[in-house]
Order: sequence, then C-alpha cells, then structure tokens
Amino acid sequence: MAAAKLKNWFKDLSPRKKLFLGLGGAFSLIIIYLFFALLNVDPAELKLAELKNSFEKEKICHESCSNIRQQAIEIIVDDLIINSNSRTSQRLKDYFLNDDLKPQFRMELVKILRLTYNQDSPPDYVKEYLADSTGDPVVQASIINSFHPSSLNPEVIETALPLDYYFQILTSQRNLLLKEAVVSALSNYPDKKSDFSVSQLMIIKKIGLDPETNKHFRASLILLLGDYYPLFPTETDLILKTIYSQADDDDTISRAFAADILNRLANTKLVIPEISAPQWDEYYNN
Repeated sequence: MAAAKLKNWFKDLSPRKKLFLGLGGAFSLIIIYLFFALLNVDPAELKLAELKNSFEKEKICHESCSNIRQQAIEIIVDDLIINSNSRTSQRLKDYFLNDDLKPQFRMELVKILRLTYNQDSPPDYVKEYLADSTGDPVVQASIINSFHPSSLNPEVIETALPLDYYFQILTSQRNLLLKEAVVSALSNYPDKKSDFSVSQLMIIKKIGLDPETNKHFRASLILLLGDYYPLFPTETDLILKTIYSQADDDDTISRAFAADILNRLANTKLVIPEISAPQWDEYYNN
C-alpha cells in the first residue's frame, strides 16, 4: 500500500521536480561513496600524493614549501616503518617506477626509502631499477649516493667485496652521469682504509689512461686518486706521474689535477699547466 502511494506520488510530480529529485539522489550517493572512500584512505598515502603534487606544481620551493614537504616526509616514513606492506608502500613503488614523473620527485622518493630502510637494505625494485641500463641516470645516481654499494647489486654474490658493484659500473658502458656518481660515492666512502685496494687502482689507471675516456670523467678519476694516495702512495704516485706525462694538450685539466696532487702529497715540484677560462667553462658545464 505504501509502495503504491509512493509510486503515485512520484508519478504526479512535474518533470522538473523529478529531475531535481534524481539529481539529489545521485548527489547523495556520491557523498556517501566519498565518505566511505575517505574512511579507507591512509593518511600517509594522502601525504605522498600531496608531496607528488607539490613537485609538479611548485617550480621553486621556498621555506614554507620546504617545511610542508618535510612534514609530509616524516609522516610517510613513520607509516612505512610501521608497515612496510601498506598501501602507501605500494603507492610509493608505483610512483618511483613511473618514468613519466619528474626525476626530482623520484629522487625525493629515494630519500624516503633511505630514511625508511637505512643504507643497507633498499627494496628489491630499487636495486633492479639501478641495474636497468634504460633507467633515468639522474634517479640512478641518487640511488648510488643513498645506499651502501654492497646492498645495491641485485645478484647476490657471496664472494663479492663491498665496493665490487661500484667498479662493475665504472668498467661498464653505463651513462657517464652514473659513473660520476660512483666516483663521488667512492670519494665520500667512510671505510677507505679497509675497503680500498690496489686492484681498484689498476682499474682506475686503465680507465684514466684510455684515450677514449671522457675528459671530465678522467679528471674526476684523478681527483679520486687523491683519496687513494695516503693508502697506496707508491702505486698511486706512479699512476699520477704517468697521467701527467701522457695526457695530451687537449686535456690540460687532468694534467693539472695530477700535478697538484703530486705536489701536495709527494712534495714534487711539477709545473701545473695553465688552464684558460674557456677550459674551465667547458669542464664545469659538461
């Protein structure tokens, strides 16, 4: 009886009222859906989405923006530490592997992963991405500078030494930006005394003396030799003198770096080649 009255009541409504009633019902359903959807949203997942939006919209991030980002990172990291299999964790992985997103944002995700998992245990997908020759070298460089080298090789090799993966990259055909990141990581490596070796020096020598080696990269390797010199003075001295004598006139900076290290650490009095302003400009902009 009640259903029949309701049906007749609706039938007697004007078309306009029926339209309003239909729209109101649809709107109410949307509100209910959003309400229950919000109940299921992880606050950290929302912060991660806000962080992504910040990198997409904020071309320049000033103090206020930086503080908001830092607060978001803290919430995200806290959530990941409590539950590494949360929806936030999956969302972060999706963002990280999305090559369409800005490298700056994905580098920030590397920072979050470093804070969450520490330098010794990056997720497998991070190691696999680093090993992928088609990956963005900017993002890969940030991985190199965020995690311990012994934790980055996707292939578990029991006999591997801590720095083997670095030198595997140096001797490969990988992007120069990634190789430069490896050199920087080696220079900042905390356990030089225990993990630097003469065999590594021989690899650096081979690359440094190869005429096909990029000049900027060669110069970076020579600066790295300054870190090896206190540990292996005899071997490093010979390499630097060889580079000083063999580097061609087109690579004045490499010869100058080699002479400077020898003059400072070996008390030699080698003539340091003069470097022109255009040569410095080429060095700093390549």
